[in-house]
Amino acid sequence: MDKPLLQIALDTYDLPSALGPLQKAHQYIDVIEVGTILCLAEGMHAVRIIRSLYPDKTILADVRIAEAGSIISKMAFEAGADWVSVVSGAAPTLTSPTAPTLWRRAARCRACRWCSCRPAWRWARTTASPCVPTRRRR
Repeated sequence: MDKPLLQIALDTYDLPSALGPLQKAHQYIDVIEVGTILCLAEGMHAVRIIRSLYPDKTILADVRIAEAGSIISKMAFEAGADWVSVVSGAAPTLTSPTAPTLWRRAARCRACRWCSCRPAWRWARTTASPCVPTRRRR
């Protein structure tokens, strides 16, 4: 069984605000989550900078893919992300031929659903995707 991973979520409005706490915590964490807000505010530039500063850490781009999975995942992976997040309600559409980039490039993707993980778990079992369904707190 794999050991649990400790993750820090950088849900700030700008990169300088994210880098302060990250600098203090980086030696204790396994996964750096470039949060949705930071991804929207700074774009994939935030992922690039964090990758350059912490090349040995696993980086999750919390882009919450619902559509255009191939394009968005390609952008995140080219910026240096190891993982991307996927909205599990959109998961069936991401199994179509439009998202091969996601499955080829992702070590893991996270399928998040606010209410129930059951659809995400079912999707993970029935596809060849490297999906790790998770349940988010409300």
